[in-house]
Amino acid sequence: MKPLALSQKARAVNLDRAFNLDEVTALLCFSLLHSGTN
Repeated sequence: MKPLALSQKARAVNLDRAFNLDEVTALLCFSLLHSGTN
């Protein structure tokens, strides 16, 4: 788990309003699952 990477991703999402909430949720879920398997 890399909190820094996740916080940077969250910051990018906050700056880019073009993202859909669904896309953000899917991205976060994928990130959590991927980091959990490592």
